[in-house]
Amino acid sequence: GDATCGTCGYKYQMAKGAGMTAPPNTPFELLGDSWACPKCKSPKAFFTPVTVEIAGFEENQSYGIGTNTWTESQKSNAIFGGLAFFFLLL
Repeated sequence: GDATCGTCGYKYQMAKGAGMTAPPNTPFELLGDSWACPKCKSPKAFFTPVTVEIAGFEENQSYGIGTNTWTESQKSNAIFGGLAFFFLLL
């Protein structure tokens, strides 16, 4: 995808490319090792990839009806307690 030069701050954007040296829609990872920053001529190794954080387990703890924060024993009690209550009603 995208990357930022650690020397001058130039941002390589995959959608735009880098003029004559990299056509549009070329991922930064596919550029040759001899590719250099168009602004300061720093080598490709001086670039850091731009990462996108995807919501994971920690961010999703608050969703639901509180069951995501329950311990294993609390979940078991809710499941088996519900089953026992159901069979008592029969």
